[in-house]
Amino acid sequence: MTSAPSRLNDLLTLAKEPSSEKRRELLRGITDVFLESTEDFDASQAENFGAIAGQIAREFEMSVRKELAERLSCVPEAPRNLISQLANDEIEVAHSVLSQSGVLHDADLIAIIRLQGQEHMAAICERNTISEKVTDELVERGNDQVFLKLVANEGAVISRGSMETIVQRSEKNKALQAPIIQRQDLPPDLMNDMFFFVSSKLRSYILDRNKGLDPDMVDEAIQRTTDSLSRDLETSEKKLTRAQQYVEQAASRKELNESFLVRMVREKKIREFLCAFSHLTGLDERSANRVLSDPTGEAIAIACKASQFDRSTFSTIILLMDKGQLRNLNNTNVLLRIYDKIDTETAQRVMRFWRVRRMTIEKESIAA
Repeated sequence: MTSAPSRLNDLLTLAKEPSSEKRRELLRGITDVFLESTEDFDASQAENFGAIAGQIAREFEMSVRKELAERLSCVPEAPRNLISQLANDEIEVAHSVLSQSGVLHDADLIAIIRLQGQEHMAAICERNTISEKVTDELVERGNDQVFLKLVANEGAVISRGSMETIVQRSEKNKALQAPIIQRQDLPPDLMNDMFFFVSSKLRSYILDRNKGLDPDMVDEAIQRTTDSLSRDLETSEKKLTRAQQYVEQAASRKELNESFLVRMVREKKIREFLCAFSHLTGLDERSANRVLSDPTGEAIAIACKASQFDRSTFSTIILLMDKGQLRNLNNTNVLLRIYDKIDTETAQRVMRFWRVRRMTIEKESIAA
């Protein structure tokens, strides 16, 4: 019985045949022989098959190349040179090998990402596993559709830096929000940052995730964020505004409390109210403003609950802090129910992440 390599050699001698139809049969024939007994071929013979098959495939229409790619996409012994050629072909041809072939190395995939378009990147996102090096390239160059496929792939290893980029992109693209929040490897500080721009349903999911966070993981995440902010923040001499001076004076007289806070909001002294709210909740002013600017009021509920403000204090704030207009009573009642539902421990855990910026600023001030 003729061995597979001998049959392959016989077929390869027909490569000089000029007839297009015969060369099409030749391509299918040598592929059949290779696939029937891949274990019989040494590395040199496999590469010879790849070189000849690749040369012949270039002469034919896309449907023939696509068939070849689909047949070889799940073959671990497929010649790398041929798989690389097919991976750089039109997306209809490339898709199967990009999404399935284990023959392609990280270097091959990165080269394709840099050379080809978004459709090739999207196909790579379908692989069972994707290394951190490859995902970094995908995030650097990919569009929103690539991001969606990537975050939906549990086998993709996504670095901290790439996670930050995806979270930033998700603020403008709502379709990204649920998939990224549902990833178990999303750092908890980034997850809590997303609270300010996601839907109420996803906010509830974030609160539930916070309940299950390991305290050591929380400490580690906060320290990582603090270190990152320390590198990014520019130290400068702090000048107190008139509002800040007013609040500092109230604090020195031990008058800075919830009653003071309510009085500021009733008198529409918004700047003083912001400074007082920042002081009492332990947030820096930028973060406090972010909380108070939340149109849903849910972030205010968390800040007040974590700071153990009286329910009436929270009620007054949400009634009067809706851009100078009285908030709808039904809306206020909904928020009160949310306030009642949130447990203090979960709210305080969320606030630990929101307070990171203030901790970092204070750390920088002490160091200076």
